Order: sequence, then structure tokens, then C-alpha cells
Amino acid sequence: MLVAWYIGTYNFRLEAMVISERLRSSFKRQQFMKGLGARLIRARKGSCVIEAPCTPDLHQHCHRVHGGVIAAMADTASAYAAMSLMADGLAAVTVEFKISFVRPAKGTLLRATAEVIGVGRLLTVVRADVTCGDFGDAILCAEFLGTFLGIGRTRPAATPDAEGSLC
Repeated sequence: MLVAWYIGTYNFRLEAMVISERLRSSFKRQQFMKGLGARLIRARKGSCVIEAPCTPDLHQHCHRVHGGVIAAMADTASAYAAMSLMADGLAAVTVEFKISFVRPAKGTLLRATAEVIGVGRLLTVVRADVTCGDFGDAILCAEFLGTFLGIGRTRPAATPDAEGSLC
């Protein structure tokens, strides 16, 4: 019995490491996220956390983080949470989303935390919170709900990058 538990635990950890590495590899190719200074903090089965510094480059005219930046962070974290439950070789693309801006984003760090709340045969539904603030006192600035579709990386009209990947 102890051996079965150990093997099960080992397989779970190995699977988690494979998922994390697959998502980290994909995130490194996210040029838009690089432009925001975003980093993939945590990628686990069914969840993802992305952070970005709140620099003046990301502000709109009222000196708060632009809503488009907040939406992009939530969308990307949610897509990676969805992708973590998809078969290897599939990427998550956004079908639709809704975002509610609760309060202005101000502070030094923007964090999007996403968690899968539903998985169907074709679509995955993900909820995300975006917080902003200074060290230890982040406040909720947006709530996000998105639907994602898994697509294959080998499509006839697409051109792969140098690594042979489309996503």
C-alpha cells in the first residue's frame, strides 16, 4: 500500500513538473507579455499566476494601470490555466471573456491569478482575479471570466516559429 501511494505521489509530481515546464516554455514565447514585463510565477494543473511591475509605461492618462493591460494579464493567466488541463500539443485560445473593473489599479505590482472552474468536451471556463498594490497589501482591481478552446498546433495555413511551434 505504501509503495502504491509513493508511486502515485511520484507520478503526480512528475506530471506537475511536465505541465509547468510546458507552460513556461510557451510563456517565454509571449512577446506581448515580455513587453509588459510580465513573469509566469506559478503554473499548476488548473491554475496559473502571472505578475508584472506597475510601471508608468503601463498607465493611462489618469496615472493608473490601463484596463487593456489588466485584461491582457487576466486573459493570459486564464489561457495558461486552461492549457494546463489540455493534452500536450494543444494551446488555449480565447473564445470570449467578461471583465469587471472593481477599482483603479495603483501600486507597484499587478498580479493575475486564474483558476479553471469548468471543463467540457471542447471548452474550458476560467475565473481570474487581478490585484494591484504594494508589497503585501494588494487589493482586487478586476474580476475576469473567460471561455477557452483547445486548438492543435499544426494547422495547414500557419507558419511555425524556429522551434516548430505555432503557440
